[in-house]
Amino acid sequence: MNLVQFLKKVDKNISEMTKEQLQSYIHELARTLEEEKRQSFLDTMKLVKEDSFTIKEDKYKKDFYSEIEKVKDTLQVISEGKKCLKSEYNEEWDEWYNSSVDEFVFSDPKRLLPDIEKGIDLLHKCVDREMYQEGCELAELLSQLEVVVHGDYCEYDDEPLGIQGLYEHGLLSGTFEKVVIESLYLSYMGNELSDRAEALYCMMSNYNYYHIKLEHIMQDGKRELPEFNEFLLLWIKY
Repeated sequence: MNLVQFLKKVDKNISEMTKEQLQSYIHELARTLEEEKRQSFLDTMKLVKEDSFTIKEDKYKKDFYSEIEKVKDTLQVISEGKKCLKSEYNEEWDEWYNSSVDEFVFSDPKRLLPDIEKGIDLLHKCVDREMYQEGCELAELLSQLEVVVHGDYCEYDDEPLGIQGLYEHGLLSGTFEKVVIESLYLSYMGNELSDRAEALYCMMSNYNYYHIKLEHIMQDGKRELPEFNEFLLLWIKY
């Protein structure tokens, strides 16, 4: 259940509750709060009472949009090679003994990996908040990301690392497949029916990952995809 679905269910429950029932629920919620969250709870109640909660909500949305734009700019800088990883041979690696350690040791002096992790986190939040157009644009940048690597790795492969390569070398947390699935879901939801088949296939091509089934994309959204039967015919044709 994403955030939007959750809030709709909350609104429905509130509309069906009496004033006394709602007071009882708020009291129970306050009673079970962790101690460090009590002041925040009171501050939120004060905002609602002063009718300033809507202002705070609008600011929150603007800050979130701004955060996405900032990450998109940073990802573009990384792809242009202005921020790079460094590498050197791992002395513990031995090609003759099927070594379990990585052949190369990577370092991140420019701190670009946290920026990429931030982008992946925002990708998930776009799914959760049904911000499909913004998420679709972010997914496009992540799928085309190229990270230049200086040092010994260049002698092995002078091509930059994409998202998949970063995961294969253990440089990012989570799983690569989850990033692909969320990107495809956002691509489906963020495009018109006539453009979806090409958009999804291009996203798979960018990630160089073709093992995802449509069922995986449906499960990620936790609900039926809109216009799915019509899309399926276009997908088969494409």
